[in-house]
Parts: sequence; structure tokens; C-alpha cells
Amino acid sequence: MFLRQEWNDRRLAHHDNGMLPVQGKDVQKIWRPDTYFTNMNDYKLYEDNQLALISRFGYVYYSSR
Repeated sequence: MFLRQEWNDRRLAHHDNGMLPVQGKDVQKIWRPDTYFTNMNDYKLYEDNQLALISRFGYVYYSSR
């Protein structure tokens, strides 16, 4: 299963050109929306399979597998 989310967090805005990649345990350090799935089974989320891309304006693209 793939989970992809996008949101804007102005606190993460930066002055670098392009997207800032955040991977692994560092993804846990940024705020992420609480997501709830009705009738969901238990699952394990592996840190290696998470990626967040942060634009210079604070737009966040989050993907996990």
C-alpha cells in the first residue's frame, strides 16, 4: 500500500533552491496530518520507506510504502 499526502507548513519554508528531501528517522521530526482509515488492520510502517519533500515555500509532499 502506498500513502501519499500533501500539505503546506510555512514553518518548514527554507531559502534553498529546489526541494529539500527528508528521509528515514528525520521524517518523524516534522509535523504530519493524523490519518485514519476505517476498518484498518494492524500494519507496520518502515522508516526506510518514508520520504518527505519540502519546497522552499513550505509545501510538503509525503510518501510512504
